[in-house]
Amino acid sequence: AQAQKREAIGQLTAGIGHEFNSPLQFISSNIEFLTDIFGELRDSLNHYAKLMQHCKSDSLTAGILKEIDEALEEVDLTYIVEEIPRALEKAQGGILRVSRIVQAMKDISQPGSQGKVDVALNEIIESATIVSHNEWKDAADLELIFDDSLPKLPCLPGEFSQAIVHLVVNAARAIADKGEEKGQIVISTLAKGDQVEVRVADTGTGIPREIRDKIFDPFFTTREVGQGTGTGLSLARDVIVNKLGGEVNFETEMGKGTTFVIRLPLQES
Repeated sequence: AQAQKREAIGQLTAGIGHEFNSPLQFISSNIEFLTDIFGELRDSLNHYAKLMQHCKSDSLTAGILKEIDEALEEVDLTYIVEEIPRALEKAQGGILRVSRIVQAMKDISQPGSQGKVDVALNEIIESATIVSHNEWKDAADLELIFDDSLPKLPCLPGEFSQAIVHLVVNAARAIADKGEEKGQIVISTLAKGDQVEVRVADTGTGIPREIRDKIFDPFFTTREVGQGTGTGLSLARDVIVNKLGGEVNFETEMGKGTTFVIRLPLQES
């Protein structure tokens, strides 16, 4: 089981490298722009300083004024003033994206050996969608509908986050198998009595009737060799049922999609 988990995390790590690359390129290009534009701004300030110096010494001539005026006309100060805040905002957005990815990686890599801790489940789920972004972004749009009143609950954050990743990847593949336009994945949370309900819904192919009782079996897969190990759903079920004392079921309709329904206890039994 540990080898299977390491394999799954390894696959995610490859995708996360791409996720880092995109915002880092964004940050780099905006910093390069700011570096270039700073040179123009510095030259303009030097020209204004020269103008002030001549004014103070009463040595300003028509020739000097013309020289400074022509130099300043080559610099679009209005453009500079407008674009610097935009570039800074874009760079800050890239930094925030990197920060969120790092936090998501920390969430998903927390060892379960330390036992359950009280967590904000919505944050753990969001982290799972961030680290798996490369797996679903081409196949589907993903929407999060969270119950903001959800209390913290005892959980193994790293392992539960990985379980959500498996369900999201499974949803993305089901949508891709449908071979139509971009689909949709919706993850929702809701407090219901002494439980929290998490739904992972997709607009994929649906699960054929003849395999519905097998999908949680270890190593069961309908994919060709090399395209899937068949361990994702069984690992997810193991975490949810055996380690967290919850339950996981699914609702499915051929051609319409599948919804996995997770129920977790709000308190330790």
